[in-house]
Amino acid sequence: MSGLRRPVSRDILMERAAEGVYAPDRESMTLAATNLNRQTSNLFLMGDLPLSVRVPIWVAIALGLWACLAPSRVARSVWLIGGAAYLAHVCAVFHYIHHWSHSKALVHTAAMTHDVTGWSAAFGLYVNYAFTSAWVAYAIAGYLGPLPRWIRRVWCGWFLFMAFNGGIIFVLNPFRWLGVALFTAFGAATILRHFRQSKMPI
Repeated sequence: MSGLRRPVSRDILMERAAEGVYAPDRESMTLAATNLNRQTSNLFLMGDLPLSVRVPIWVAIALGLWACLAPSRVARSVWLIGGAAYLAHVCAVFHYIHHWSHSKALVHTAAMTHDVTGWSAAFGLYVNYAFTSAWVAYAIAGYLGPLPRWIRRVWCGWFLFMAFNGGIIFVLNPFRWLGVALFTAFGAATILRHFRQSKMPI
């Protein structure tokens, strides 16, 4: 039948990615995400990753949560250290998982997104690129001088969104519980700070 196309196998998709060939149309993305089985996505979702991939990202998330609550003088140093840890994580992921291939990163991102949400999409990779660039820019700018409060709030909001997805949604057990613990501690600290501030005399 002319309306049906021959399925693309997982091996062909990975071979295309290895050769740097990537078809961005919806069908190719769907096939890529569907045929990259759970073993592949589990690897990327921290099911079996080296410590150089795991440790820096959790350090970065923990430091980022702390920085969102810390005074600005302390936060600017914490953001800088956390940004260095995050860059180490990104480099480790591209070295051990994607082998410095943007095409492989797109295919793996589509597979991971499909595995978690059922929606085949790789645009999350570009969101991560933007987030990485923004963290570096924010950390450097904040270290050079104080930033407006609205910029700090916008950045913390974006960080919390990314950290929640990276530390809870797009991660497997038992590591998901580490993300839950970090965000629970962050929530408790936020409530405690608000309570203390409300008790301060005007």
